[in-house]
Amino acid sequence: MTGAELIDALGKRVEDEGDVNFSVAHKLQALNTAQKTLVNLLHNYYLTPLKSRADSKPLSVNATSGYAVQDFTTLFGAGNFPIRDGITRLYDNTNKRFAKLIPEMDFMPSTTYSYGTIFCIEGNQIAVSPATCVSVDVYYLKKPTDLADGSTECEFNESIEPILLDLAESEIFFADNRQNRGNLAYQRAFQQIQILNQRLAEIE
Repeated sequence: MTGAELIDALGKRVEDEGDVNFSVAHKLQALNTAQKTLVNLLHNYYLTPLKSRADSKPLSVNATSGYAVQDFTTLFGAGNFPIRDGITRLYDNTNKRFAKLIPEMDFMPSTTYSYGTIFCIEGNQIAVSPATCVSVDVYYLKKPTDLADGSTECEFNESIEPILLDLAESEIFFADNRQNRGNLAYQRAFQQIQILNQRLAEIE
């Protein structure tokens, strides 16, 4: 659906097709908040439209840690950081291999680590070992583009859009202090998300 079509669909759900009780701006805010909630709850498998790649990004050795590092601003641009630190893969262009993501608390290898390439996310930067790696391709989840009242299509697959509308509906009713209606819409969305995520868990 387009942004305009989603606004109309949301209006029908909240019994306000004429935008009398809830303005278009209010509905757009609910829809865009719902997009962010959806990204935080859905498995990456369902977020294909948000998967992006930053190619040939340079690394430099940090004088303190000795690891090859780079900050998010250089990797992705100011204000374009991955949603929920969503770096999904990293390719070591120097050594021609994919790197393995390690939790920050466990990232204590030698800077000359020789069993492949590993990396971790430290705040708003990545750290890579071995430090001889000087260039990487970063695969990540970008933030969903804000919806507008126009003809631009929603980035999510059309099969996901009903869940998006459920979450937006809950946002509208919670803001209007109609907790029961808000809870019903949220639980409807959450149950669908659980089913989708469970399907993948059974396959894996």
